[in-house]
Amino acid sequence: MQINAFGIDVYDNDRGISHCASGLYIEGSVFDHCCQSNACASGEGLTLEIRALKRITIGEEITYKEVDYPGIGHFTTDDFYDPTYRPVVFLPQSPQHINTKFLLHTRKNPTDHQVITQGDKEAIKKSNFNAKNPTKFIAHGFLDNQLFGKWMIKMKDEFLANGDYNVFIVDWSGGNGLPYGQATANTRVVGPVLALLINDLKEVSGLQLTDVQILGHSLGSHVAGYAGEKLKGQVGRITGLDPAGPYFEGLPAAAKLDATDAVFVDAIHSDARHLIPDLGFGMYETSGHLDFYPNGGHDQPGCDTQRWTSVITDGLFEGVRRLVACNHQRAVDFYTESINSKSIHGVGYQCNDFESFTAGKCDQCGPNGDKCAVIGENAKLSQKYVFMEWAISAMTSSPLRPNAKLSQKYEKTTQNTRFFLSTTGKTPFFKYEFEIRVRLPEETPDSSDNHGILMVTLHGDNDEQITLNEKDQIFHLGQTYTFIAKFDYKFGDVKKVTFKWHRTLGGIIKQKMWIDSITVVPLSSDHILDTQAHLKEIKTFCTVNRGEAIQNEKDVDFDVICK
Repeated sequence: MQINAFGIDVYDNDRGISHCASGLYIEGSVFDHCCQSNACASGEGLTLEIRALKRITIGEEITYKEVDYPGIGHFTTDDFYDPTYRPVVFLPQSPQHINTKFLLHTRKNPTDHQVITQGDKEAIKKSNFNAKNPTKFIAHGFLDNQLFGKWMIKMKDEFLANGDYNVFIVDWSGGNGLPYGQATANTRVVGPVLALLINDLKEVSGLQLTDVQILGHSLGSHVAGYAGEKLKGQVGRITGLDPAGPYFEGLPAAAKLDATDAVFVDAIHSDARHLIPDLGFGMYETSGHLDFYPNGGHDQPGCDTQRWTSVITDGLFEGVRRLVACNHQRAVDFYTESINSKSIHGVGYQCNDFESFTAGKCDQCGPNGDKCAVIGENAKLSQKYVFMEWAISAMTSSPLRPNAKLSQKYEKTTQNTRFFLSTTGKTPFFKYEFEIRVRLPEETPDSSDNHGILMVTLHGDNDEQITLNEKDQIFHLGQTYTFIAKFDYKFGDVKKVTFKWHRTLGGIIKQKMWIDSITVVPLSSDHILDTQAHLKEIKTFCTVNRGEAIQNEKDVDFDVICK
């Protein structure tokens, strides 16, 4: 569009441009502030804009654009350009246009927020902010706001119900609208503004950066990353909730959330498919120290049904949200449930892919406890066992971005690895899980393979019977077969196992089955990350006469700890 101001023709095809009473107005640019302050009449606004758009030509189109927002950053249309992953680069709109607000909730004001804007230190002093308490920032993504994104309120409420926190909702709804490319660019302004606000809190109240966690959903994950970058990676924790994939996946680490943005970075990937043709909004690439891929990171259980029922159960706005992006939202659901201190831990296991995980090939925490990790709020428990050396390195290294030297232990342990787990299709999403290993003895002249359906009853504070295989299966001598049992509650210690098998057509003429031992591994134990304590919870049970033949449909107790 061509606009004439003070006799100069300026082209800017990416912005909405209009006149204001005192001169040229380019929405979201330096002119935004200029016209509001009536500075344009003197030509001051024009001077500012020429400074901001460093290369312009008179009477011709702009061929190269850049903008500078003091204290925030310098941006150009070449930044992170990629012909495949980011073919169009927008300049971010001004901080004044985006107008990021920070809505503070504490236990003193759990419902009515206190509005704090960056730079308003008096507002901080008058607020209920308490630097002695941990601080959480919740940043939304594309098209979200408080009305459309009720999840932020729910997450805030869950935090305050379980701890004495300062909880800020980061409202950048002035810059997260269409087009998506513009919202993507605006994250590069919102992140630094958040970082400046954190520095304000640090200056006014003595806030410790290690007490800060920034949680971001979708584009909000990258807002968190840019804030962490601005703070030189010294924020205690950043959590990415299905970090946005379009315009980020495939780009270098500096363009998106990555492990150098905080002392500890964890991410939950729940919609890790490409936007085209699969309508995936997340990314499959790893984003932090711990990257979780529930149910493989896509096609979340329950979403096919919830897309159509949520309008009735959750209201119009939330229903529309679920209809369009149920998988994308699941990362938020998983994390919110994990905040409750009484909830069951969801445990992810390091594996190459979800298929290998479901086949039972990745079910061990490893000798150092670094092959498994707790998803959600309690991922910080994993930090104790996996990242101690990294945490020490991070706290004593500055700057950490972009090419900080990381400890060898950290590099070899978790970087670029994925943790997989299964969930249900509705809350509670996490089940208390046991791995049950049934071992058959080596072949003898009297024993043989057999078909059947296996059932076990676990005896502890409660007794629960589980069918291990729903369909007919052949069981070979000398082999071990692995199954997963799930419960809605913390089962506790298993004291013995009762075994029974049901003959099927495949083994109709065989009346006996030989079982050597049954091993029970609690996968959701509170001690899952403490290797020595967890090893004590793994029990292998035998019968008094180990390896004896078991008749069809007969209950046999495995109540002896095998030696």
